Amino acid sequence: MVIEIALSDPQFYGRELLVYGVLRIEKSDSESQESDTNIDENNENDKIINALAVFLKKQHKLDRLALLIAEFLEHNSLNKVVDDFFGSLIQRWKKPEVLLSILKRLRYDANVSQIFWLKRIFSEVPEERFDIRKDANRFLINLGKKKNNEIFELLKEVKEWWSSNDKELSNNNHNIYGLTFLYHYSVSSVYSLQKEAYGSFPSRYFLFANFVDLGSAEVTEKIAFLAEWLFHPSLNGLSYNHNYEFDLFEIRTNADLIEHWALILLGNRKNEKPDSNTKELLKMILKQVRESIDKATQRNIRSAWSQKSQYYLKLGATISSQEQFKRKLLIFRRNNLKKIIKYFDNQ
Repeated sequence: MVIEIALSDPQFYGRELLVYGVLRIEKSDSESQESDTNIDENNENDKIINALAVFLKKQHKLDRLALLIAEFLEHNSLNKVVDDFFGSLIQRWKKPEVLLSILKRLRYDANVSQIFWLKRIFSEVPEERFDIRKDANRFLINLGKKKNNEIFELLKEVKEWWSSNDKELSNNNHNIYGLTFLYHYSVSSVYSLQKEAYGSFPSRYFLFANFVDLGSAEVTEKIAFLAEWLFHPSLNGLSYNHNYEFDLFEIRTNADLIEHWALILLGNRKNEKPDSNTKELLKMILKQVRESIDKATQRNIRSAWSQKSQYYLKLGATISSQEQFKRKLLIFRRNNLKKIIKYFDNQ
């Protein structure tokens, strides 16, 4: 019935139905500012229960609005109404948090271009609304993990955000979040991978999962794609880190990531013999990394691995004889870094 009304005049009834949804959400916000007359302000439990009730009511309204939008998107004549509505949430009504909540609820809907609207959020949300961009960045990374099987398609979409102008690359918010996406997705995926999956071939780490025919041009191109992105010159000194807060982005962040990639490929236990394919894949990755960076960066990343090896050595010296497992683990990590340096030097 509602859809039929919207279809009868998309620009009027369709738009008004969506606006009504936002007004109902705003009413929830205003309700949260008002105390229930039955609430004892001195009773913390009463206050918590009241706040929870208001929160759940707002979430229910957001759920209903997202379902309505999903139905709108099944009809071509209502698509523009939805696009205009999403744009108004950012620019006219200054409600990017509502748009982000809708995108999260429609993350599996093929009719919604989450990447397009996330770029708009990163680009157009004011600097003082950093909390929204931070939340959007988390959603982007989680979106990558939800689309693990199509991760390279998603990476290509995000890479399209980049400007050809290097100055703009470091100045525009969508470029900053786009540039750091591969690193943050990679790190997040490393920590999500079960240790039992280390050393397997084909790899169960999604960035490498389809790297089966190691002699194919496609695998070589994808490895080059990853290496060139991770070591893009505009990332040097970029103020950003994996906590989604501004900080120094430097060479050792990538050195640590590649160390973890090596652990995933070669295995995480001393008594495991690496599959010859995983060893070859690591060599291919290191070869592309070496070809993607200049001589100075090659020296710096090699130095970062050497320093990490020395750190493991010093840390091992402080471990008591009763903690043999920790000592063996550090020895294994040092040997892993030695392999990385050896493979890197031999490219």
